[in-house]
Amino acid sequence: MTMESYILTDRGLCIVRDGSWQWRLFDEVKKEDFLGSKNVALLLGNVEYRQERMKDGKDTPGAVFPGGFIVRQERLKGGISVLMGAREEALQWAYELFPKGSIRICVPYGMAVRSSLLSQGVALESAAYIVVNDAGERVFMTVLDGMGIIETRELVFQDGERLAEEVRRSEKRLLERTKHRSLVKILSDHQAFLSESVQQGRTADIFRSGDSDPLLDVLQKAKFGVHFSSPLEEVARKRRETRQRLAVQYSLPALILIGVLCFVMAMSMMASEVMKRTEGLSAEERRLHEAINDLTARTYQQRVRFGHPISWEGSFSDLLSSLPNGWKIHDVVWSGTMDGEGVISALVVKGEDGVLDGRGILKEATVTNELYAGFPAVRIVYRRGSVSI
Repeated sequence: MTMESYILTDRGLCIVRDGSWQWRLFDEVKKEDFLGSKNVALLLGNVEYRQERMKDGKDTPGAVFPGGFIVRQERLKGGISVLMGAREEALQWAYELFPKGSIRICVPYGMAVRSSLLSQGVALESAAYIVVNDAGERVFMTVLDGMGIIETRELVFQDGERLAEEVRRSEKRLLERTKHRSLVKILSDHQAFLSESVQQGRTADIFRSGDSDPLLDVLQKAKFGVHFSSPLEEVARKRRETRQRLAVQYSLPALILIGVLCFVMAMSMMASEVMKRTEGLSAEERRLHEAINDLTARTYQQRVRFGHPISWEGSFSDLLSSLPNGWKIHDVVWSGTMDGEGVISALVVKGEDGVLDGRGILKEATVTNELYAGFPAVRIVYRRGSVSI
């Protein structure tokens, strides 16, 4: 799809159509003339450039644009970061001029020049370049240090001699700036300037080939890594980035807090369930429960006092898991020495169902029948020697 090409400068707008350059001052531009625009490529001829060296892959503070600029960044080889600043006021004017969504490309004029040179096979990294473009009533002079864009200037005169003088000044500044460069090449499609260069014995290569303008052709094909949006879109983008940054910043603490709350709620529910079960026990069962807890606490204190490991409580668990459903432990006695030898003796009242089948520690325990308050019961004696119980 064919792009409509325009150039925005500090003096006005240039409409590029059918190889012609129509310049209009700001007060001469009428919005109704652009109501049908759909695919607009807007080149910014009033962008300011700064170059900063990055440290460890990160940008170092340095060139800071004042307020009222929208800044874009481009990273080059060798740890160089190119900052490009466009004035918010000019961008807002342009985005209000064209229909919403019609500006598809909005890049610095210097980037279009660079892309045009690359499309023609120019080895930019091998030298520095000064490009002089004929734009009808105006002339654009773009200075490149390899892939880095130094500046783009809008000149309002066409005299070849004056243009040659401006090029010499730019060349001198460029050589002072880039002392590692031994070669500065001049490219131009301006006939008066080229003729003057020949008369002065200087070499200037032809920028344009044939009737085709590579600067405009590249807009139909090139993909640019930079796009200047409208100031309103810029504000919306910064708000989105701020919300995303805050979401990431506070998401982890929020997740931790939610986890803590869930843990507290789970513990509360467990405690409530234990209380409910305890309330449902008979007086005899509660007495036995308290007795076992007291035995466990006293034994734990003794073993800690003598510096022995605590692992005997597993035997109680084994004993309980070995009993059939409905069998109730009435009394438990633990005795032994601190060197790990001991005996667990439990009086168990038989239940209505089930028989002891020798599971678990019952395989090694001695079981004898007894009576407890007239009810059938068994005495289970489990001995563990030379092992901490």
